[in-house]
Amino acid sequence: MKNKSLLPFLFIIISVLVASILLIWIDYETKTWSDVFSKGNMMSVLVFYDVPAILVASLLYFWFKKHLDHWLSAIIAVFLGIPSAFIMVIIILKIAFLF
Repeated sequence: MKNKSLLPFLFIIISVLVASILLIWIDYETKTWSDVFSKGNMMSVLVFYDVPAILVASLLYFWFKKHLDHWLSAIIAVFLGIPSAFIMVIIILKIAFLF
């Protein structure tokens, strides 16, 4: 079945979206849930955080899939890919704003 092969990617995408929303929620400038879902925050989440995190997690999923089960590969890719992508984005943005 082809649809079963898309389920790990759906898991990765939903996990990245939830992690991004939680990252905005724990920001010190965010006071209410309406601040989380404001236009500026959602654009920064979707462009700056979600795209790299989905790419990193998907690449890790493909790499782990060669050695492990599909779902275990997806779970490991999410737990390793999301923090590493967020840290990478934060470092790149810090360097970009220095110049």
